[in-house]
Amino acid sequence: MRVRYAAGFMAIVLSVFFEAGCGDTFRPIALPIVQPGGQPQAQANAVIISNAGPAVDGTTTHIDTTGDSNVGQVTVGRSPIHATFVSSNQFTVVANSGSDNINFYPTFGAINANPAGSVTLTAGAKPSFVFSNVPNTIFVAEPGLSAVGVVTLSGTPTLVTDIPVGSNPVGLVGTSDGQRLYVANQADGTVTVIAPSSNSVVPSVSGQPNPVVVGSSPVFLAVSKDNTKVFAVNRGNDSVSVINTNTNGVTNVNVGASPNFAFFDTANNLLWVTNSGADTVTVINVLDFTDVRTISLVGTGAAASCASPAKPVSITVLADGTRAYVADSGCNSVSVISTLSKTVTKTIPVGTTPVSIDSTTDSTKVVVVNKGSNTASVIQTSDDTVAVNVPVPASPVFVAITH
Repeated sequence: MRVRYAAGFMAIVLSVFFEAGCGDTFRPIALPIVQPGGQPQAQANAVIISNAGPAVDGTTTHIDTTGDSNVGQVTVGRSPIHATFVSSNQFTVVANSGSDNINFYPTFGAINANPAGSVTLTAGAKPSFVFSNVPNTIFVAEPGLSAVGVVTLSGTPTLVTDIPVGSNPVGLVGTSDGQRLYVANQADGTVTVIAPSSNSVVPSVSGQPNPVVVGSSPVFLAVSKDNTKVFAVNRGNDSVSVINTNTNGVTNVNVGASPNFAFFDTANNLLWVTNSGADTVTVINVLDFTDVRTISLVGTGAAASCASPAKPVSITVLADGTRAYVADSGCNSVSVISTLSKTVTKTIPVGTTPVSIDSTTDSTKVVVVNKGSNTASVIQTSDDTVAVNVPVPASPVFVAITH
């Protein structure tokens, strides 16, 4: 199974933000999740969250990527913001920032007939992110409480505890062995390390303090395939902090303006970072942090069709390691980048204001959700063209594909 880890802050996509406490904001992103073993499903679903606002319930739409068809929708809570999968993709879990709860339901089968179960969180939690690297356990970033909620799906699903962390937690990532969970605390520039075995904050690592001080305004986290490095994307000072998971030591790497998202490319040992304020992507060789490349998404010759700022907000890399695909929210397109040449090879027109992107584990499809046109564009990678634009409910903000 492939392990992949996937909060932009530009004016054109402000409508997909929600207040996350302490005056800061957080944007949902595509985040494929570590899964606890098992055989992959024959069917692959792209799960799309639509967030029509705090006054109405949200929805998830499931697109079967093998046939590019809508196979069902589920009503979830208000202001849904993020989703993940548990138990080898069997269940979908959704964080509802406006309802202070999470929903869960079977990912496959007669989706319309599956009522979504619900777990109520502590009042004021404003859940922004859900993650799982422990079987039947969901970790929930709760910016309203400066905590991480722990929810068990075993027996009667329930909230087990709230673990105090730093101010305004907005992102989570964990090691694939389930030994550590990392929390990005946007308001105080730190990353908290949690031991899932005890649902507690680790006092220190190799004598180094916890939480770990990183750059200003960390908004997203990623982890290396070998679990030795965690990457914090720091929007406030245009950097990525590399945390050594054995020592808590930190190395800082400069990137472009207003970085908002990162994707760890396991095939090539590269970290790809979208810089929304610079219209660029930074590529970092995690084996040699002096090998840092910058790729412009505009003005790149025949491949460029973006006349306005690209404002990249999300990126995915194919499992075969050949290409990266960037959601360019500013020019309604997806940039295709060769991982070998580190250049843009094609720009694919999609719907209006693409905000989230993901790819299938067999490298044949890429799905991008377009908030402005209420569609999901399915790109076939054999020729890098849009196979179909699938209508979805108003204000889609997020997509993740089962892996």
